[in-house]
This record gives sequence, C-alpha cells and structure tokens, in this order.
Amino acid sequence: MGVPLCVHPGLELRLCGPRVVALDRLAWAAPRAEEPGLPAMYGYLRAQTALSSSRYDLGMRVVDTTLRDLDGQESRRGEGLSAMAGVLHLRAAVIAGRAGDGDHADARLNEARALARRTGELSDYGVGWGPANVGVHAVAIASDLDEYGRAVQLAEEVRFPRGWDRARAGHHRIDLGRAHTLAGHPNDALSCPLKARRTAAQQTRYHPTARETTVLLCKGPLARRQALLEFAEWIGV
Repeated sequence: MGVPLCVHPGLELRLCGPRVVALDRLAWAAPRAEEPGLPAMYGYLRAQTALSSSRYDLGMRVVDTTLRDLDGQESRRGEGLSAMAGVLHLRAAVIAGRAGDGDHADARLNEARALARRTGELSDYGVGWGPANVGVHAVAIASDLDEYGRAVQLAEEVRFPRGWDRARAGHHRIDLGRAHTLAGHPNDALSCPLKARRTAAQQTRYHPTARETTVLLCKGPLARRQALLEFAEWIGV
C-alpha cells in the first residue's frame, strides 16, 4: 500500500505514516546543516513521492524550485552538488516521460548528460551518479513512452562501471528485456532476465516487469525453449 499524501498549498508536500519519519527529519535538518546538497536531496525525495502518487505537475515544480535554490550555491563538495543537479534533472525527465512529454524528457536528459560528462562516475550525498545512471534512465524513459526500438538502441550505449550497484543493474536488464520483447526481439529479450537473475536474483524473481516479460515470451516463438521454461518455472508463471 502507498503512503497517504497530504498536499498543502504551494509546493508543500507532507507525508503521513511511519515510513516517512526519516524524510520528515531531513526536512527539519537540511536547512540547518549549512550544506546545500542536503536540501537538494530533500527536494529530490519530495519529487519522488509526487511521482509515486502520479502528481506529475507537483513533482516538476518541486524539481524546478530545488534546482533554482541549488544554482550558485557553494560547497566543499562541488562535484556532489553537480551530482544532485544531475539526479534532479533525471527525476524531471522521468516525470516528463510518465506524463507523455517526450520532448521535455529529452531536454532534461540532455542537461543530465552534460553534467555526467563533466563529473564522470561518482557517489555523493547517498546517490550514485554518472553516465551509467543517465543511460539507464534514458532506456527506462523511452520504454515509458512506448518507444521500444529507441530504448534498445539507447541501451547499447550503457556501460556499467566496476562495482556498480547490482540491484540497479538488474533493474535495467529487466527494463531492457521488456523493451526487446515489445520491439519483437525474443532472443535478446530472453537473455535480459536471465542476466538479471544472475545479477540480482530476488529482485528479478518478484519484479512485476520481469513476470510480465516472461508471460509475453511464453506466448511467443520461444514458448518451448528450455531456458525459458526453466526460467518461467523459477519465477512462478
């Protein structure tokens, strides 16, 4: 079940429930920390809650307000501030994609790419940031826009750096498997969840997109492929 949202006038987004105690504490602490990356992180998380509740207009306003507040700030962790600006642009790109605005999503992705080219791969303020992060978001957004062939093409540019988060790599392969399936590439589609299983088994086994892809593949030309039958039995479809 989702956490109920209590939306107040302006940009205030206050959540109710025990799961958001940490976010409430961050809302109190961030402005007092004299570290501009922390209010930016709070804005990012607020935008995520708006996205999760399909409040795309609110989520976009939160992102843009946070980016304006971040602009011109100084920190000993300057690259970290660039990372926060980057993930905020990525959050805006996802929101635009969910809202069906491909041009806006592309514009935000371009902003994020430019920052990622400058910073390279890094981790700061609790976020993993860099070209790989931008790449997997681009693939997911293309899929959200039902542009499956484009999603497959964009995936060719994604390179995971050493030590990249296994759950995120697995999630990307699950997304890519769905894109290959709907683009009409069953062999490539099957290879993706198999790789995702090796990367992040539990996530793959219970992820709804992995299950959806498996069902679709079982209805297609690979229905009798032994690897697919074994995977379908493992995932429980």
